Amino acid sequence: MIPADARRRPFRATRLAVGLLIAAVSWTFAADADAQTLPVLSIDSPSVVEGDSGSTNLNFTVTLSASSTSQVTVAYADAGTGTATSGTDYTALTAGMLTFAAGTTSRTITVSVTGDTSHESHETVVITLSNPTNATVSATAGSGTGTIRDDEGLTLSVNSPTVAEGDSGSTNLNFTVSLSAASTQNVNVIFGITGGTATAGTDYTTSLTNNRIRLRFRPGQTSKTITLAVQGDVLDEPDETVLVALSGASFNARITTGTGTGTITDDDTSTVTIDSPSVVEGDTGSRNMTYTVSLSTANSRQVTVCYGLVVAQSTATSGTDFREIAATTSNPGTLTFAPGETSKTITVEVLGDTDPEADETVVVLLGIPTNANIEQADRRGTGTITDDDIAFLRTGPASVAEGDSGSTDLNFTVSLAAAHGKTVTVDYADTGRGTATSGTDYTALAAGTLTIAPGDTSGTIT
Repeated sequence: MIPADARRRPFRATRLAVGLLIAAVSWTFAADADAQTLPVLSIDSPSVVEGDSGSTNLNFTVTLSASSTSQVTVAYADAGTGTATSGTDYTALTAGMLTFAAGTTSRTITVSVTGDTSHESHETVVITLSNPTNATVSATAGSGTGTIRDDEGLTLSVNSPTVAEGDSGSTNLNFTVSLSAASTQNVNVIFGITGGTATAGTDYTTSLTNNRIRLRFRPGQTSKTITLAVQGDVLDEPDETVLVALSGASFNARITTGTGTGTITDDDTSTVTIDSPSVVEGDTGSRNMTYTVSLSTANSRQVTVCYGLVVAQSTATSGTDFREIAATTSNPGTLTFAPGETSKTITVEVLGDTDPEADETVVVLLGIPTNANIEQADRRGTGTITDDDIAFLRTGPASVAEGDSGSTDLNFTVSLAAAHGKTVTVDYADTGRGTATSGTDYTALAAGTLTIAPGDTSGTIT
């Protein structure tokens, strides 16, 4: 038989074991509860403008999610995975330990950023947290990426060039795209032709594909040139333009002058002139006397010029020598040159007659043209009506008594059938066929020319 005391001993042992188990379980739950209540450490991702010189602080803030009654520590270090260069872009950061006194929830890690004037991309510094005590490190915010922002203000611009087109061949119209400063990286921008009054293929040619091209400024480059070949011509036209624009700048570059206007200066001038025609009047009917008004070169625009008959300066008589054109200086007509035309005419109808008369004139005057020039001396056209009527001359016999001594004039009269408007001349000479002896009976007659003035009807040979 087992003693009662012996029977109770295993029960006490079992009870002790159960108690120890309960204590262990209670400690585990307590430990888990403590872990769940530990504050969480996180670090932010700040940014700072680097500046041109000296140094600027890039401050990372490390934060506890809740204050702790215990001292909290955490190690920090430069991860070395940022794009900034330690020792150049910022002072090398020595790894260290942050200590949060009880009740403290925020501490700062300072990185000293070095200023410079080089244009570069924004750069980064990465700080990581590790090995905390009395806290945990956030799974998502356990490292912070600080950004060093470049402030060099790199800008792009395009100019507005001008070139004279010339009469033939081609001349370069050069657009210059400028970068305000050299960059350490490639800078790209789109250059495109967006419009203008000039016509591609006629006024200029370009090698741009679809009027667009990507320009790339490599490190150190600050200028690019785009050339359009301007085609020369002799057409009088307005100055023409080519509009270009910049777009799509990369690498933090800013477009400040994004539009350029290239001007193709026309160097051709249309000058208006009028000729001075002539026509033989004829004996009957009428003939046209045609004045030609010309442009020295074709014009791309419509050119107009007024004209009129100047009656006071014309010697021909309207209605007798010609039929007056409708236009006069007091009531001018207008000639219109369509684009490309270079010649127009004004016609005066000349009336024929059989009257011997002087050549006569009809004066036409041009006004000041539009879209063309005119010289003062070229404004007047003097048309001449050439007379073609013949004046008939006659002379009869003459006689005189010789006398006993001295000399007496024997006058031959040469007559016109009617007065003539022109000076009439006729040559004369001694035929030597008379019965008188030259030098004895009369003074030898030298050959000569008889002149009958306009309006006179006779002259004398003595």
